[in-house]
Amino acid sequence: PAPLAPLYIERFNFIIYNNMESEPIAAGKEVTMQIRAAEYDEEGNRQIGGNILYELKATKADVSDALGSFDTEYSSTGKESIYNLTFSNKTVDPFGTIVDDPIVIDQPFYIIILGHEQEGVNFGYRCVAQPAEDQLVGGTYALAYQDSDPEQTEGYYMWYGSEMVVDMSFYGGYDYVECLAEGELNDGTAVSGINVLRVSADGNTVTNEGAEEALQGNVLFNTAFAWEDADQNINYDVEDMPEWIELVADPQIETGEYSDGSTYDYYNGNTYVTVECEALPAGETGRAVSLYFEGHGAKAKNPLIILQGDATIEDAIENPVVVNTTVRGTYNIAGQKVNKNFKGIVIENGKKSIQK
Repeated sequence: PAPLAPLYIERFNFIIYNNMESEPIAAGKEVTMQIRAAEYDEEGNRQIGGNILYELKATKADVSDALGSFDTEYSSTGKESIYNLTFSNKTVDPFGTIVDDPIVIDQPFYIIILGHEQEGVNFGYRCVAQPAEDQLVGGTYALAYQDSDPEQTEGYYMWYGSEMVVDMSFYGGYDYVECLAEGELNDGTAVSGINVLRVSADGNTVTNEGAEEALQGNVLFNTAFAWEDADQNINYDVEDMPEWIELVADPQIETGEYSDGSTYDYYNGNTYVTVECEALPAGETGRAVSLYFEGHGAKAKNPLIILQGDATIEDAIENPVVVNTTVRGTYNIAGQKVNKNFKGIVIENGKKSIQK
């Protein structure tokens, strides 16, 4: 079914078996994973659709060294080796380097893997039995080819059943981003308008209109991923972003403890955001903007509203801007991250430009 929230995935991992007769994936061969949208017939039955959302590739380079070998009666050679196989969405970055470009799934989907009929592809998947309470309705299917005629596939398929599924994992997470517009203080007092920041005309004072004392010039964001750089500056790349605003993030980092007593830091999902603004130009009495934040496929319903001088909420509503918090920042031609004070050729959002 559809994910609970946009599903941000950097790579898929499978444990695979090989009979040691040849490599799992030979040089020059590739196996394709398709992420296909699900469709529903008139009776509401779910089925594989023709809309391909993504195609991810795996080659010899995506097969890890053998994780172990053993004798077995289930292999044609009497032996098996175990490997890790990774599928990822490979793209070329502006520097000419092949990188994994994460994907986002936000609708019902199926996973289909193609390419097993090729000579030079020789592996199978580890399957696991699900607990009864987690069993899928459809389970896992495999399409078998006739040795005499690979084109003849009709009627040659296996259904593992609802108890048995391919053992798959992925590296990623559910994304979420929201700017809180209302809430409750520690004493139980309900507050609203806490997504509105008022900035003085000279830019020196920032207050939260809904909870001035409690939030002290900040708004509170709930996010699944911390979206600031090492200097706690929010990464964004929007052509219409007002130059008079600088966003500053304060992610809430807490400390956890492992069973052996050692500790680790983790982001707890809350980020305080404030702004630094230039003074109003001579002759202007106010300016405003509504900033709508987006993450890895997730979009905030509430904007961060910034009012400077005597600007009103209505002024902000008339000036909406989308802020993408997943942008990696600005880089020079050597691949080093730079800030807005850097002068020269830069690469931003995949495009080269001259920053003066």
